Amino acid sequence: MEPAVTIGIPVYNEERFVGEALASAAEQGAVVIVSDNGSSDGTRRECERASRANRLIHYVRHERNLGAAWNFKYCLHNAATPYFMWLGGHDMLPLGYVRTLTAALDRNPRAVLAYGAVQHIDINGQPLRRYEYRFAKLLEDDLALRRVTATISYLADCTLIHGLLRREALEASCLPEPFLGGDHVFLSKAAACGQFAYCPEVAYIRRTVHAEVSDQKQLRRIDPGAVLPQGNPRARMAEEQLALYGDQGLGSWCSRTLWKVNARYQLVRRFSPWPASSAVEALLNEALFLVARVVHRVRQLFQRQVGAADT
Repeated sequence: MEPAVTIGIPVYNEERFVGEALASAAEQGAVVIVSDNGSSDGTRRECERASRANRLIHYVRHERNLGAAWNFKYCLHNAATPYFMWLGGHDMLPLGYVRTLTAALDRNPRAVLAYGAVQHIDINGQPLRRYEYRFAKLLEDDLALRRVTATISYLADCTLIHGLLRREALEASCLPEPFLGGDHVFLSKAAACGQFAYCPEVAYIRRTVHAEVSDQKQLRRIDPGAVLPQGNPRARMAEEQLALYGDQGLGSWCSRTLWKVNARYQLVRRFSPWPASSAVEALLNEALFLVARVVHRVRQLFQRQVGAADT
């Protein structure tokens, strides 16, 4: 029986870890597409070796580095199976990961993405911390507005993007874009398309190889020719997410307006105000940011008072 899942592995100079990533992918029984963005180290050697050993592993090399966003899209566009997922070239999958997530999507036809918890490891493979998506119930909600707002309000660990996707439901409208926060936008759009199914019994293994990186370096990885924009570097992310609330399928005009104001508040609370297209929007961003600071300060004072009362 032909595999129902494709694992896409976009790589660039992953010689040190790609062998482990490929070994863990091969154990899943899925088709594997390795897309190499012109690596200059031994990545090609490792990938060709794995491809010769396993007929399901397909290695493609590009002549130059076209950026991570382009490479992610390449893997998705060249998949032909009903289900698809991305695996980082320095990450790993536990045995049974794909089988568990596939079963979750099979059980729920309304779900467009299934995902597990996240086990973070250091560069030497030692465990750092396990991340659980505490807001998972919101991502299962029947109302698209609640799901989208949950990604805006609570999403911090975007390892969620390495979940298993229902390919045809997302490929046309949800693609990683070459700007900071493009993964957030992808997940918000996916949440508008359908429910997310959480499987905490399995955990994606994510290796920390870029512990501290500037916005400029992060953007260059996404798109080598990109220049960091002036002002808030995540302004486009915020605008793209707010634009989702204009979709007629997400509820009535009044409902969308109220949810959009809340979403704007969450975005300025988490990522600071950004240059707006009009003076009114700019003023609203600043006002919401001030409210967020006041709320944060009140919470701090309340927590101190509670702490003092307990002593």
